[in-house]
Amino acid sequence: MGDPVGETGFQAFAAHVVAEHDKLPPQLQRIAQFVLDNPGRVALMTIADLAEEIEVQPSGVIRFSKAVGYTGFSEIQRILKEELSAPTSYEARLRTASDDGSELARAANLADASLSALPSAADIARAADILTGARIVHVVGFRRAFGTASYLAYLLSGFQAPVRQFTGIGDMADTEMQTLHADDVLVAISFPSYRPETRAVVAAARSVGTNLISITDSKLSPIARGAAQVLITDQQTDAGFRSVVGSMVTVQALALEYGRRRST
Repeated sequence: MGDPVGETGFQAFAAHVVAEHDKLPPQLQRIAQFVLDNPGRVALMTIADLAEEIEVQPSGVIRFSKAVGYTGFSEIQRILKEELSAPTSYEARLRTASDDGSELARAANLADASLSALPSAADIARAADILTGARIVHVVGFRRAFGTASYLAYLLSGFQAPVRQFTGIGDMADTEMQTLHADDVLVAISFPSYRPETRAVVAAARSVGTNLISITDSKLSPIARGAAQVLITDQQTDAGFRSVVGSMVTVQALALEYGRRRST
């Protein structure tokens, strides 16, 4: 299928920061997390503004920039501003996509890249253990993650799991969030730009002590913090298009592992 899809610009920056995150001192980790969570805001901030927002010294922002391999904060801002000005319509994105000879080959290349970096079997097993015994398994994912969330809910229901999917239909999001309980599990699925609706449900789950399983692209994802288990997949992109193959395989494996535990 060819080489995995390469990352450029913001994707390369984010991947590098994630790779370096654990090596950074706590203060610089806080800066890294904020930058990855808020690239649009950070692109337009001064060093003083960013330092005040995170409650660090301005020198900390400069040290962060150099610690992750850049000459200064202005270089990071250039990357973030380029991301802001990147094509947003699907037609414009397609014109900047890699040339693999056909759209079928491009989609297959992206899927192949996703399948090369799936969660481990041990991580899937731990997530299935968390699901077992939950009062209710809640599933949330919007926009591109909605189909994956629906597939997981469908599979779990086939194993007689007490499952419900957040839909937000009829402006019922607040009412749906009130059903979260400390004896429940929330499976949250989200990828950049991390839908605010999903983040709101995750925040509500955290506030009542609901166990959290996150399916996302990075351990620094805003929905990964405080999760009992993070399943990382679908990290690669091509001109802003992201495969759903890795996340679909992940939720299928998770449901099957859950079913195996229900049948023993």
